[in-house]
Amino acid sequence: MIRQFVAFLGISLSVPGLVHAKDANIIALIVAVGEGRAQADAAQATLRRLGAVTLRTDDPTNASLRVEAKRFATEAAAADVAIAVIAGPVVTLADRDFVAPGDLVLRRPNDLLTRAVPLSAFARAADLAGEGGAVLVLPHPSASALPDGVQPIDGAPEALPGMSPVLVAGGGSAGGVLVTLDLASGDETVELAAILREMQGIAGTAISFIPEREVLLRMPDPAPVVEAAPPSPSPSPVPAPVAAVTPEPVLATAEPGLAPAEPGVAPPAAARLSPEMLATLERGLSRAERRAIQRALNLRGHYAGPIDGVIGDQTRAAIRAFQAIAGGETTGFLTPEQLGVLR
Repeated sequence: MIRQFVAFLGISLSVPGLVHAKDANIIALIVAVGEGRAQADAAQATLRRLGAVTLRTDDPTNASLRVEAKRFATEAAAADVAIAVIAGPVVTLADRDFVAPGDLVLRRPNDLLTRAVPLSAFARAADLAGEGGAVLVLPHPSASALPDGVQPIDGAPEALPGMSPVLVAGGGSAGGVLVTLDLASGDETVELAAILREMQGIAGTAISFIPEREVLLRMPDPAPVVEAAPPSPSPSPVPAPVAAVTPEPVLATAEPGLAPAEPGVAPPAAARLSPEMLATLERGLSRAERRAIQRALNLRGHYAGPIDGVIGDQTRAAIRAFQAIAGGETTGFLTPEQLGVLR
């Protein structure tokens, strides 16, 4: 439907002769706690360059972190690849690892069971994606004192069925892990297992396992087929000159409910679409097309809500923010030209 709207206005969505990299449908969750915010910023920027839709939570409470983990699992199930980045305290109790929320206070070791979120929850969520995913842990010390028996994470967890790989960047190796991810994002072909192998080679890192199957985050589109130009026709006799005739001006007629066009001037395409018509066009979009709009708005930093294909208040506000930057009226309803830009 989006392409039909754009075709209606004669807008091209591609440039002949150019080869664009094809991105997978990637969902990423960024968890930043305490001193991990700067590393979370760097990871989020790189993942967005890879075309990932990013969910983010900063200094979450225990309750909000659990909500984000469930939301990540829901979005991962509808994505090709899912990646979680945990930049903050991750602690271990009896061989079980937990992501510590920003409000963590432990009086007894067993408080972890109710006041933190198991790291395995994020690894299981990432594995729900169609091609799988990974969890990157960039650990930081906990701001609160840890009781006896609770230690900062040291090494990767055991590889278990139904869990994605978990890479832990200990010993100050987080910077190298982020650089590796950033360098890989500039390639035409980006493959997850290859990135994890490079990260594994950095001193201080540990990983639960390397996925055996190829998980492509980006691959080049096939080269465009260039058709041979048809042979030039044989020259034909030049007809005798004909006296020029001045055509009568064509008056553009206004559509019902719209402002009349100026005599002799065709109105611009966008001006022919009233807010009512734009709303009608929006109602004709499929659920997948609405999700694509939300992803595009997320990549531009305007939208942080669920990628659910529901055009609610959050999506409407994100559209207005996009329109404010693009110029024009901030109606909250996308014109076909703006749909073309988002595509």
